Amino acid sequence: MSDENVNERQEDEKEKAEAPEPDFFTQFMFGRQLPVHSEKTSEKNEQNEQSDYQKIFEQVDDIVTKLSELKPIIKEIKPFVNQIKKLFKN
Repeated sequence: MSDENVNERQEDEKEKAEAPEPDFFTQFMFGRQLPVHSEKTSEKNEQNEQSDYQKIFEQVDDIVTKLSELKPIIKEIKPFVNQIKKLFKN
């Protein structure tokens, strides 16, 4: 284990020890309170969000590419679909 991981664990344990545990009624009514995040976790979250946005844009790009590839096939199928629509309208 690296020193950074050990330090992070020690900081987490200190935060848990410092935070008073709420009584049963408070936990029951309001749920478990999440601990306050440190700057390190917020930086990690920002990096994760940026990578998530990048993945989303890649997926959208893939979808657009696939649709453009399928466009000729859709044009060929369109007359058949229109005939089926006419059958159901009557």
